Amino acid sequence: MVKKVNKRPRRKAAANTRRKRPREFTDEEQSILRDAMCYCLWHFPMLWTTGGIREAPGENGFRRWIIPVYLRYPTGHEGYLGDLRYDGKQFTELTDRGLMRERARQIEADPALQREWDDYRASTVPAKET
Repeated sequence: MVKKVNKRPRRKAAANTRRKRPREFTDEEQSILRDAMCYCLWHFPMLWTTGGIREAPGENGFRRWIIPVYLRYPTGHEGYLGDLRYDGKQFTELTDRGLMRERARQIEADPALQREWDDYRASTVPAKET
């Protein structure tokens, strides 16, 4: 004997998932991010950049922001390197520079990066005329 089920079938998981929209940054956060990007350009290799911002509690009620640093290639391939802290006056590297370099080497060694780079170059470089 087969038992009848009165429940509706579940919707597919793909239909239930929705991408979160990136949150809007305040004017103050945008200014800090802009300064952090400039810091990255002056103090790190070319492809190291910022990847967002979050406020962290500071000492004596002062505000601080944590800014993650990523290695980001033109293909979109990226990886987390470490964090910067901004206290309202200056940036401080929370992650040791040597550790960030080691993480960058590991990201660069990823075979997926080479495949993405080859695909990217093939789509942007015109074929040679013979």
